[in-house]
Amino acid sequence: MYRVYERISKGIDPYYIDKYEKEQRYSRPGQDWYHGNPLGKIIIGKNGIHIGTYLACEQAMCARIGYRADGKKWDGKDLYWNTLIAGKNTLKKIGLDETGYNFNLPIEDFYAKDREEKARFSDGSPIPKDAKPDIFRVQIIGKMYNSIISDESANRLIKKQLIDNKYGYYYINEGEDPGSLSAVVPNISFLKIL
Repeated sequence: MYRVYERISKGIDPYYIDKYEKEQRYSRPGQDWYHGNPLGKIIIGKNGIHIGTYLACEQAMCARIGYRADGKKWDGKDLYWNTLIAGKNTLKKIGLDETGYNFNLPIEDFYAKDREEKARFSDGSPIPKDAKPDIFRVQIIGKMYNSIISDESANRLIKKQLIDNKYGYYYINEGEDPGSLSAVVPNISFLKIL
């Protein structure tokens, strides 16, 4: 897995793909890819389907729906609305920041169904009562553009691919698990769920 600091330490500018990068196998056999979703399945968002490290997926999903108060990972087994969500005190205790849905939290742990501000998908629709959030492994099987681009460029370029369906893109994540390698693909035919 390439991180920005690893690339810099090897004398590689993190935003320039030179001969060293082009010689690498773009299937990234050493990296496990993950996708996380409150529904526990893959859905195409307005910016394609994003995959990355487990940590990147966990941070993105928990920014959308919150962290579990019991410290367990979301695994697709528990109903979101029946799971105790970490409040400010619990987040502080485990050293996590308030971001996204975790911003302006109640002081104490709470159930999502009891909070006035409901968690929502990026299109604004609410997370359904029967959601079972999960983070799961996937494999890239579709054609990927043969370079690593910036996070912003990947989000811009994938919008055209939602129509053309020719390529996915690798990018250096700037938000979740900063510096890690992530990817975005236009549809589910580019992925195999493991």
